[in-house]
Amino acid sequence: MGQYWVLVNLDKCEASGHLGKLGEFWSTGTGHNLFSRLLVIPSESDPDETVKAISTSLSGSQPVNVGDWAGDRIICVGDYASSYPEGLFTKEELDTLNTKYEGSLWSLVGEEHWPRPKRCGWGRSPKFEGEWVLRNLKKKVYLRLKGLEEGNCGGVEQVLLAYISWSTDSSCAMHYDLTQGEWTGDSFDIALLDDQTKEEWKDVTEVVVKRVKPIWDSEQY
Repeated sequence: MGQYWVLVNLDKCEASGHLGKLGEFWSTGTGHNLFSRLLVIPSESDPDETVKAISTSLSGSQPVNVGDWAGDRIICVGDYASSYPEGLFTKEELDTLNTKYEGSLWSLVGEEHWPRPKRCGWGRSPKFEGEWVLRNLKKKVYLRLKGLEEGNCGGVEQVLLAYISWSTDSSCAMHYDLTQGEWTGDSFDIALLDDQTKEEWKDVTEVVVKRVKPIWDSEQY
């Protein structure tokens, strides 16, 4: 039958709902493009324009919780996962997971009926103007969204799913195994590149594009 996946916000106890097999939605932009809206930090110089750019990407007229997942721990977890990266959970979270759900985050999310992120909408990914970057707040690295576009390797959604997907079973219905993501459970945001980030953080755009590009190409039919 294959392994099925769900996006989870560990801090807000929210989840995307059933997304199907990873290979069925990784390159299509179906469902998981909520990243671009839930992680963005509105520009301080023109916050209304940021919200407008995000809102106009929706298929309807729903309001949007812009940036609602920014700074939270996120993971795309498969239903075969029986263990997790060290340090992903607090001691209290780990005790609950092991005691009540036999170590299954999938079971916890389902049985506790974690809600979907509020008013996020689905629609298409928004078009960002300016020097916007995806930042890994834990590892202090960033990648330029323009660099992703120029690298023709998908977008924020494909990158994050290549780095935050986790399972102890390698089945993901893809040509590449994405089930041991090294950014699993890290926190992120999307923001305009500022001088402090540029000077103190590491730009990993080239490294990420080099990794994700062949995955992207292999999934184009």
